[in-house]
Amino acid sequence: MEEIEKLTKKVNEMEQELRKVKKECNYWAKEVEDIAVLTMHKMRGPYISFEYHTTDHCNLNCKGCDHFSPLANPKFTNFADFKKDINRMSTLFEGKAKSIHILGGEPLLNKDICKFIKETRKCFPDKELTEIRVISNGILVNDMQEDFWKCLHDNNIILSVTKYPLKLDYDLMKKKALKYHVNFEFYDNTDKEQIWYNIKLQEDGKRDARKSFYKCFLSNECVMLKEGKLYTCTLIPNIEHFNKYFKKDLQVCKDDYIDIYKAKNKEEIFDFLSKPAPFCRYCNPDVKDYEQKWESSRKDIKEWT
Repeated sequence: MEEIEKLTKKVNEMEQELRKVKKECNYWAKEVEDIAVLTMHKMRGPYISFEYHTTDHCNLNCKGCDHFSPLANPKFTNFADFKKDINRMSTLFEGKAKSIHILGGEPLLNKDICKFIKETRKCFPDKELTEIRVISNGILVNDMQEDFWKCLHDNNIILSVTKYPLKLDYDLMKKKALKYHVNFEFYDNTDKEQIWYNIKLQEDGKRDARKSFYKCFLSNECVMLKEGKLYTCTLIPNIEHFNKYFKKDLQVCKDDYIDIYKAKNKEEIFDFLSKPAPFCRYCNPDVKDYEQKWESSRKDIKEWT
């Protein structure tokens, strides 16, 4: 009997060890997959993809948001300034882009959302080439008026809703989209609740910027246009909210962005975006959790560091 108990105990220990090994193998398999994908993302051109905010703040409080929206005071993008910027982008890139994401914060909080949509499509008119998405958390979608839905349809805009654990009528969203012949999708092409991971900041800024850049899933993938400047990721242009809320001083310098009014051509921009920025020294992409589920932010600095 004692021998059987010992054997059973040993089998259980082996099973636990096998589960541990399997989990580690899955993690490293994901790491290898990420590295392969990220290497491709660092390549320049031939078409740019970028995003911009209509608001910095949000009506949903997401833990660890890499736009720092839970920490942001209400801030709306000025349409006149944006109009100037998007027209400059059109000139630089000859009206051609791979994709443009209109987001925030929550983009539907901005009452001028249709003006942003129309100007974006006017500047990038090729509907076959340039996919334009409004990316929303869905909270306001069913309250949007007819002019919004017609604007989406007329400008061939994709409405992309991220599915959070919220009690929203997603079937009604689909019905409205169908009624107005609007292309509706769930973000990341999944109607399951989102699982993601965010980049952790290292406040001392002692990371190797080059290594951080090449291991980061945001750099040269989530290119952001903000106030006449292009950034290789979303953290750099929005770190102001983190700094203000937590009274920190993670510095953004002139080499962390490219001024679209000083750039001579698109080649100069592609070259800039595909290289590490000094700010990358604050980011630690080695710290990530592939099973992070959505939670409401407590505005605890540990969510970002």
